[in-house]
Amino acid sequence: MQNTLLTNTELSIGAAASPTLSTEPTPSSTATCSPTPIPDRTFQFESEKGYGWSYFPTGTGSDPIISSDETIGVPQCKNLCAADPNCRTIAYFVYADATLGAGCLLFPTPYNASYFSYDPTVTSPYNYTKVYKVTNWSPPAELLPNGDFERGCLAPWSETSRPTISVGVVRCDKNVPGDCLSGNYYLQLNGTDPAREGFGGASAEPVVLPDQVYKFTGYVKGAVGPTQEQLVAYYETMANIPTWTGTGDWELIEFTFNGSYGGGLSITADATKTGGLVDWKVDNCKVEKFFG
Repeated sequence: MQNTLLTNTELSIGAAASPTLSTEPTPSSTATCSPTPIPDRTFQFESEKGYGWSYFPTGTGSDPIISSDETIGVPQCKNLCAADPNCRTIAYFVYADATLGAGCLLFPTPYNASYFSYDPTVTSPYNYTKVYKVTNWSPPAELLPNGDFERGCLAPWSETSRPTISVGVVRCDKNVPGDCLSGNYYLQLNGTDPAREGFGGASAEPVVLPDQVYKFTGYVKGAVGPTQEQLVAYYETMANIPTWTGTGDWELIEFTFNGSYGGGLSITADATKTGGLVDWKVDNCKVEKFFG
């Protein structure tokens, strides 16, 4: 479906922000997050292929290095999947380069044997892949984990920014009128940036499915001034990307999008003038199925 540029819906919460860089505490991007609460995962072995074979659906997930001892490595791989609400299939693979090693791929797509491919140039007998599927997967109640940032850290969101932009979760200052929307934390994009040459932002993978329509809602607060900045929020399947400019007040932003396996949702900001101000607060983000 086509998404058109949306008009900002204003929700005035507090006083307008000053067009100067914010002085909130240092973002806590690296703080340890509590895991996403999901049911205990159960797995079923599907297939094993020998040397030369690999399993890669469209769009791969994480690829951590784990134990090449299968009795250790497979449980490690399952534990990684059990902590990821998008994970529906895992591929444990052992490889032999200079030394023996192993990795784990997590996929949001259901198992499909057609995703196996063969490379005849791989001849080491130590190379093999085992694939397991999650048998009790279901979408979590929270389709956008940590969308309210109340865990006090960024994960499972990831930071995508230039060095001049600070991206992270900060504790709001309840002594400053309008600093907080609700709760104790919000996402902050703060700094300066050469106009249209880069961005500062965060991205996440909401738990959504193909052929389904979803609605994103969130609240943002952008500073105003002569170097007023632009905020962009979108899901990767969207053809038209909505943008917003800061007003100094908390505002509701929303859009609909078509779901996909493992697709990314991004919130980014940049300045309209060289060296311009980037100062956005983001809070209470949510993804829900759209029935309109």
